[in-house]
Amino acid sequence: MGDVIAYRPKPDPSQSGPKVGMILFLSAWGMLFVSLFFTWAFVRAQADVWPPPDTPTMPRHIAWLATAAVALCAAAWFGANRLTRAGRRQAVAPALALAFLSGAAFVGLHAWAIVVGRQIRMGGSYGSLFMTMLFFHALLAATGLPAPVVLFRRALRGLYSPQRHIGIRVWGAYWYFTAALWVVMFGVLYFL
Repeated sequence: MGDVIAYRPKPDPSQSGPKVGMILFLSAWGMLFVSLFFTWAFVRAQADVWPPPDTPTMPRHIAWLATAAVALCAAAWFGANRLTRAGRRQAVAPALALAFLSGAAFVGLHAWAIVVGRQIRMGGSYGSLFMTMLFFHALLAATGLPAPVVLFRRALRGLYSPQRHIGIRVWGAYWYFTAALWVVMFGVLYFL
């Protein structure tokens, strides 16, 4: 007659709540940053010269260091997810520790940039928009810092498996979003 086709097992309902929650959370952040980008574009379109003359600009070396830190953070989250899916439980905790350390470095570099921005007195519409976008991105990154600590503790207790690692997946997505948004912001704020 015919062959029996095995259906994919039904997804665990406990896994869908965190996914939906993170999608909604990131959507709210995304709307905030879209509005900030539109504001930046509107103000820039109104200006004859951008940045305005006699306006101090932010040193780029801080932004390059921040880019390296957030790229390392995203790579660590990717590694933690892959290691968990492969069943390599002992290697997950070090990957999460690296995610925390590089994420903390990223937040620290944002804080440093904010301090430098205040010291060089970035004023006017250019400076205020620049600092507002930088502040909200620092807040976005700082909001995600407790996650790797909690997940690290859970990983040390061996609570993650290839079938159950939703926390690592959704918080990894959070940091991928943070990293991708930073790359766009870096290009807009420093090069356009």
